Amino acid sequence: MVGGDGIVFEVVNGLFQRSDWEKALRELPLGVIPCGSGNGLAKSIAHAKQ
Repeated sequence: MVGGDGIVFEVVNGLFQRSDWEKALRELPLGVIPCGSGNGLAKSIAHAKQ
């Protein structure tokens, strides 16, 4: 997925709706590619890692 914070939110929530969500989260690498208008999630992650 590539998109803004809303897309990340929707995909993660969709994963949690699965009956095998724990396995899915272990096996599916997730990353943030900032492509939204504000990129708040990417900014928050970058700030936390400084």
